[in-house]
Amino acid sequence: MKKILETLRQKWVEYLLEVLVIMIGILGAFALNNWNDRRKNRTLEKEVLKEIALNIQTNIDFIQETMMLHEKWSNSSEIMLEAVREKHTWNDTLKYHVRAAIVSRVPTISFSAYESLKNRGVDIVHSSVLRTKIIDLYETNYNNLVTVMNRIVNVQMKPVTTQFEVDNFERELNDNERLGYIPNDYEELLADQTYLNIITFVKGSRTRLFDPLLVESIEESEKTLRLIKDELKASE
Repeated sequence: MKKILETLRQKWVEYLLEVLVIMIGILGAFALNNWNDRRKNRTLEKEVLKEIALNIQTNIDFIQETMMLHEKWSNSSEIMLEAVREKHTWNDTLKYHVRAAIVSRVPTISFSAYESLKNRGVDIVHSSVLRTKIIDLYETNYNNLVTVMNRIVNVQMKPVTTQFEVDNFERELNDNERLGYIPNDYEELLADQTYLNIITFVKGSRTRLFDPLLVESIEESEKTLRLIKDELKASE
């Protein structure tokens, strides 16, 4: 025992250095492992954010396309409302407006990139501000847009407009493959209060309800897109 204690007294510095070297090695390996994990997470985060940015841009394109169609169809609504009020005689240009006056559509909104993010875990986006913005865009804004427009367009409008179309119009495809619609009885159509009511309701829904929702979705999408681009630039 005395021999052991004597050896410890003589070599305690050497033993201490050995322990320190081992501890430093363990801590260094642990730090390196943590750094490697953070690097992998940041790489994965960048991939996810790029996927979401692409998804959001696609949604913006679809929404803008829907707004352009709404503008075109609202012009047709104005033309047909004037035709009804002024009892205009039939001309071939009206065949491109008579049905367009009563149609609308729900934009195709993709949630694929957001679902992928949820499957991987939303916490992979380390910025709480950006994470909250992405969640709010998909869970609140896009969901509200699709829910409201689906309910009005597909549940309330389409059953009425589709049946009205079947009962009152014949399709005509011209040489340029442009689809037109010919009323079965144009004079009767002008006197049909149902047609006037449908045009008024659809046009009003487009301009007073749908378009503000679509504009809001574009604005929120662009804000989120800017945050993502800033985050990606900062991580370069």
